[in-house]
Amino acid sequence: MTAVTRVLLVEDDEADAALTLASLKGSGLNTSHQRVWSRGDLAKSLAQQAWDVVLCDHNLPQFDGLSALAMVKAHDPDIPFIIV
Repeated sequence: MTAVTRVLLVEDDEADAALTLASLKGSGLNTSHQRVWSRGDLAKSLAQQAWDVVLCDHNLPQFDGLSALAMVKAHDPDIPFIIV
């Protein structure tokens, strides 16, 4: 059985999210994911579940990637965070 990587995707654009997820799938990585695009949804997702990695768009309508990074690191400094 292949391990599942839990991916929190912080992305406001549906097409970009689909491309990112397709790339992960194409690499052979077995993932489960949740997509959020607001500060409130990010905080809620961090509180509700443990994540293996956060992939984040740099530009978001309500906040930016660096603000999201600060939120994630304040919640758990060990979660890998990648700004796309």
